[in-house]
Formats: sequence, C-alpha cells, structure tokens
Amino acid sequence: QSTKLYYYLPSIIWMVILAFLMLLPSENIPDVKVFSYDKLGHLVVFALLFLLLAWGFTKQNQNESGNKSKYLALTISIVYSFTLEFLQKFVPGRMFDLYDLIANTTGIVVALIIFSVFNKK
Repeated sequence: QSTKLYYYLPSIIWMVILAFLMLLPSENIPDVKVFSYDKLGHLVVFALLFLLLAWGFTKQNQNESGNKSKYLALTISIVYSFTLEFLQKFVPGRMFDLYDLIANTTGIVVALIIFSVFNKK
C-alpha cells in the first residue's frame, strides 16, 4: 500500500505553523485579540492538530480499524505538544508552561472524543 502524502499535507502544514508560532521569541508575538484567551487557544489548535492527523491516518488506512488511526494521532499530537512546549525553554522570553501542556492535552482528548463519536468504523 503506497503512502498518499496529500492525506497528511494539512496536518504537516498545521504542525509547521504551530512550531513557527510557538517558538517565536515573546517580543515577536503579535497581540491578536483572538488569542487573548491563551489556554482556550492552546486547546483549539491542538484539537485541530489531532483531527487533521486522525483524518489523514484514517484516509490512508481505510481498510483497517479506526482505532489504530486514533491512537497514532493521539500519540503524535501529545508528543508534538510536549516537544514544542519543552523547546520554548530555549526561546528568549518563552518558557515551559505546564498549564499550556494541560490545555494542549485537553484539546487533544476532546478532539479524540469528537472524532470517535463521528467516525464509527
């Protein structure tokens, strides 16, 4: 079975955008009103990451159980979230924030539940 990269392209693009935004030095972060609810923003962007990954894995592995796709997306999302949060320790003006990590993980779990409800295979 050949890998169809276009199934993963939305999640790859989103991961690059997240890395760029989360690893900007604090003085370069634009003051945007949409992101004034910091933890809600973390929740939403990582929920979206999980959904994009789960969609890509499900499309790629249509003949397999949806559970494999969900748990692979879950693992990658959580590891990526932790990695970005950890890397912020090395960015001027940024720091590792446990509450951001909790918000990220909460968003991923909420997305897992939503995906499970709407993707019964």
